[in-house]
Parts: sequence; C-alpha cells; structure tokens
Amino acid sequence: MNSGSVDNRRVAHLTVALVVVLLGLYAASIVYIVARSKAVDFSLYYLAAYGFARGEDVYALGGKRDPTSQAVWDRLARETGVENYAPPYRYPPLTAALVWPLTFLPPYVGMVLWLAASAFALIGSGWLLGKTSTSTFGVPVALVLLAGFVPAALTLYAGQVNGFVLLTVCWALHAATRGKLRTAGAAAGIGAMLKLVPLAHLAYLGWRRQWGAVVVGLAMIGACLVGALPLVGWHGLVSYAHNFETLSAWGQVSAAPGNQALSGFIARTLVAHDNPNALADAPHLAWWLARLSSAALVIATAALCWPQGARTDTLRLELALVTTAVTLVPPYVWYHQFVLLLLPFFVLIDHGLTHPSERWMLFPLALGYVLTGIFGIAWRSIENLALAGMPLYTALLVWLLLARLIVNACPPKSVADCGRPAPLTRGAKCVARSD
Repeated sequence: MNSGSVDNRRVAHLTVALVVVLLGLYAASIVYIVARSKAVDFSLYYLAAYGFARGEDVYALGGKRDPTSQAVWDRLARETGVENYAPPYRYPPLTAALVWPLTFLPPYVGMVLWLAASAFALIGSGWLLGKTSTSTFGVPVALVLLAGFVPAALTLYAGQVNGFVLLTVCWALHAATRGKLRTAGAAAGIGAMLKLVPLAHLAYLGWRRQWGAVVVGLAMIGACLVGALPLVGWHGLVSYAHNFETLSAWGQVSAAPGNQALSGFIARTLVAHDNPNALADAPHLAWWLARLSSAALVIATAALCWPQGARTDTLRLELALVTTAVTLVPPYVWYHQFVLLLLPFFVLIDHGLTHPSERWMLFPLALGYVLTGIFGIAWRSIENLALAGMPLYTALLVWLLLARLIVNACPPKSVADCGRPAPLTRGAKCVARSD
C-alpha cells in the first residue's frame, strides 16, 4: 500500500472522528436548548407558519412594541403552546413554508427536528467548504474551524435559519469552484428565499456576466415563491412586498450590542438614546454615515470583483469577499448571522496553509477568530464601545485580507491585458489574451 493511500485513509478516519464529535456537541446543545425552550427564532417561524395557515397577514404584524400585533402573536402562542419567541417575522415565505409541516407536531418536537436539521446543515457546510480546497486536509480543517466557531453554536441556540443559508452559500462556492456556475446560481436562489443575503451572491454572478447562472437562480426564486403559495397565498406575497421596507428596517439604525453591521457600530457611537455610552446623540448623522459607509463597501467590493479577463483563480476569493461584505452592509446584522464568516475564514486559512509565503495571515485570523468567540460568549457584559465591535473588526480584517489577495492575484498590468471575460472554469488562471 502506497503512502498516498495511507494518508487518505488517515484523513477519512480523522474526518469521521470530527463529524462524530460535532454530532455529540450539537446533540448535547439541542437537549439543553429544547429543555429551556431557547430556540426563539424557530418558535417565531413556527408561529408565523401557523398564522399563515389560518389566514393571518403575518407580514403586517409588527413586534412587541405594537400592542395590536402583540395581541395577535400572544393568541397564536396560546393556541400552539409556544413560549419564547421574538417577533416580527421578517423572512421570505420559504422559511415559514419549510416549518409549516412541523406545526402539525407539538412545538418541542418540531424544535428538535429543526435543530437536528440545522446541525446537519452546519456539518454539511463544513464538508462542502473543505472540498473546495486543494489540500488533502481541507475537510478536517473546515470541521475543526466549525467546531470552535461560536456564531455557529449561537445560531443553533437561537434556532435560526442561518445554518441552512450557510449551507446554500457553501454549496454555491463548491459548485462554482468546479465550473458549475448554474448550480451555484440555483444554490444562491434557494438561499435567498430563506434569507435575502445570498441575493448578493446571485448579483455577483451577474456582475461576472454569468447570465445562465443568474437565470437559473431567478428561476429557483420563482419556484420557491410558487412552492410557498399553498401556505401564504398570493395575498401573503403581496403583503411581503408591501411591508418590505418596514420589515427590512431600512430607515432605522440599531445600536443593540448584537448588531455587528457597520450601521450598528456607528449607531452605538452616535445614538445616545439607544446607548448611554455613545460619544454623541446624532441619529440623523448616524443614519447617513451608516448608509454611506455601506455603499462605499459595496462599491469597493464590486470594484475588486471587476469582470475583466479570465480571473478564475480569484473566484473563490471573490465569493468569500462578497460573503464578508454582506455581513457588514445591511441595516442590522445580528451576531449569529456571522456564522457566514465561516466561509471566508476557511478560504483565507486554507490559502495560508497552502501558500507558505502567506502563512503570516494565520496569526491575525486566529486573533480575530478568538475575539469573535469571546464576544459571542460575553457580549451582554461588554459595555466598552471599542470592545463592542470585535466581530465587526474581524469581518473588516477578513475583507481587507481577501482584497489584498485578489489584487495580488491579478496585478493591474496583467488585468489590463486580460481582454474579454471568459467562461469561469476550474483551474484557469489570469493570463494575457490577444484576441
């Protein structure tokens, strides 16, 4: 037996061992979560699905500050036996449609099934990420990274849909690195109907002029909307569109500690009404700064992903860059959505491990990884303005490192010579073209 076969067997055994460890950790977590009824987001999905099925205009219902809406939520909770939940329901119809079958079961049984599926989605995400690496140890590295990633544990703790969103984004990355751009578009389209975040990945494919992938992605979005019709009906889709601005909270800035978007940091600094530690009380200035900084980051990300030439060697880096950007630019991004950072974290760590000249990146990445975890564990006791943005700083660090690698991968001179965009295929390099 040659050494390559022995190494492959060792990697396979290590992978199985890590999956078993993760299953054990997640199983123990699920027992605790269900016993304490902590999955507040799943409970909200459960109530929303139950309400849709009984003709309620769930998208028109506000949060706990609206007495009329709260009365409806309380009634739905009494009828189902749900205890802890956090309205309003802001998600596309597909999320509620997936939970709808679980409403025929007691809430705690539905919660167990949802959390178990979420755990498998997280593990599947790690496996797909690992498979995008050229290293034999790609999958074990991704699973180890997942095991210690606190945002993943907290998204499971809240019963959030983010595990499934991460799975679709990792699926898109896995497909794209193999030249299957239409499959990547389909994955992004499905993910966008769970939570709108992967629309950015579909937009990236359009920016890359991969129109077939965009068409497939839009077709999947249409299919998901049609699939949700038996639950929400046409009136539900209309209500979602009508109430979208309110549900997205575009006109607000939130200074809540859990909001780790750029807008959250700015609000904690400039909105004293929500944060007594703010340096000033200028909510209008905070809103404008939040929107301008988000717009600047979007423009910079688009510029770095400029569709010029056959730059397929940067495809994985660019998808990671887009994933990082969407954790920073929305009006609010709660900490558990930072589970999406698992993708760019892995891409950078894998790059550092496989490129000896770039291994210095592993040190700041390790620091950011640890600080992001510390915040997730201790955020309720963090009052210092600077410390309250630790996950945000990590995301900015990740973005900057990815931007550097993208620029260095195809220097301006060679990019200028690349000519027309070519199809994205696995293994292609940025080379000069003379069409």
